[in-house]
Amino acid sequence: MLWINSEEGNLTTLSDRSSLRRAFLLPVHIGQLCRATIAGMRYETVTPLQVTRICRDLIEANFRETGVCGSELRLDESLYKALEGSPSFAIVAFNGDDQPVGLVSVFVSRHQHTCELIATNDTLYCTPAYRKVGLGGKLFRLAELEAKKRGAKIFQWAVHEGSGMDHALARRPYLAKQVVYFREV
Repeated sequence: MLWINSEEGNLTTLSDRSSLRRAFLLPVHIGQLCRATIAGMRYETVTPLQVTRICRDLIEANFRETGVCGSELRLDESLYKALEGSPSFAIVAFNGDDQPVGLVSVFVSRHQHTCELIATNDTLYCTPAYRKVGLGGKLFRLAELEAKKRGAKIFQWAVHEGSGMDHALARRPYLAKQVVYFREV
């Protein structure tokens, strides 16, 4: 079995124990490497408005998979324009053909009770060919590092219960876990 270092995108073998101790590694089966690899990817940090223009297809695909049930996707550019100049951001992963194949979008704002900056994920999406090869983990880590760089003290991840992200987050240290229910009113 090979391992992908999700921080660097490098492949390593199980015998490379020094990497195992200091890095967040994801197991990768050889068959998955045939589908896609994160080596040679380019990552670009953009504004929320820019990501709606660069990754509209990815945003639509993500919404079909994980969007608010019973709602339709309506991207209102005026809302994203209002965020220009804010610490909110997105990171887009481009493959070797310079096509966007993954994204994470994050809203950073002051918490209403503590006044500290808090980051909240909006979207973490990888195209099917780039799933289970470490790209999601790489975007996850890049998002947390960028949020910290922008002054966020806490990162709030909203994920579907039982999803791969739910399982990954449960294995990492966290301050608290809350459940969010969507109810029609």
